[in-house]
Amino acid sequence: MFPNYYIHEYLLFERHQELQREMAELRLLAGLRRHHTRVVPRLEAKLGLLLAMLGIRLRRLVPSGKHVVYDQSNT
Repeated sequence: MFPNYYIHEYLLFERHQELQREMAELRLLAGLRRHHTRVVPRLEAKLGLLLAMLGIRLRRLVPSGKHVVYDQSNT
């Protein structure tokens, strides 16, 4: 099979390190995907809250039932 036991042991060690590097890369990629999926709903929630607060403030500026009419005859 292999001419030398030490060469065989070295090749096994190298293969083990290669597998460890691949697993670390997969964990890194999985972490990035998970992080990305958490960010989008958080941004959507903040945007929804911002729009809701804007709607409340606009309702306070213009009371319901009353319309603001601008007189442009003075020009």
